[in-house]
Amino acid sequence: MDILLDDTLRPWLLEVNISPSLHCATPTDIAVKTTLAKDVLNLCGIQIPPDMISKNDTLSMDYRVKSFDGYKSEEDLKKERYHLEFFKKNGEIDRRILDELTSCDARILIEFEDELDRSGNFDLIFPTAETVDYVKYYNSPLLYSNLLLAQWQVEQKARGREVGIRILEDISSKNEHFASTDLF
Repeated sequence: MDILLDDTLRPWLLEVNISPSLHCATPTDIAVKTTLAKDVLNLCGIQIPPDMISKNDTLSMDYRVKSFDGYKSEEDLKKERYHLEFFKKNGEIDRRILDELTSCDARILIEFEDELDRSGNFDLIFPTAETVDYVKYYNSPLLYSNLLLAQWQVEQKARGREVGIRILEDISSKNEHFASTDLF
């Protein structure tokens, strides 16, 4: 389905594809569809496997579609409960959410930055520093990671993305994303 938003944000239905295809009949199709396919696969973190050394080698790929929930400590869960309740009560994110990152927080932020780096021609629309006020509309269910990422984006806009990247690289180099970390 193709929808166009006009200057008043009124949606206009342009086309409904009942059978979308990656078949390319024109150079424009090739340019659009191959770029889209490449960006989707990159964003998902799917990698082309390295050349096989011998024909007997087995092929495996890590698609990174695992939930972080299985790795949460009691400290992670306690922090999440606190910040979710704070948001529900006050209608805003507690800015201290980034003061003491748990190992789970660090893993979420590292994965987010990796995905953002692989986004290709896709634009991030949420969470951004400009869309942080929309967190309150994402309440079915309200996710701690949305709060964490929204505040992360606000901090990155204020300090510069490079500062946040350096912090995460430092955490990764010390394997601290597997232990609690104080950052900001």
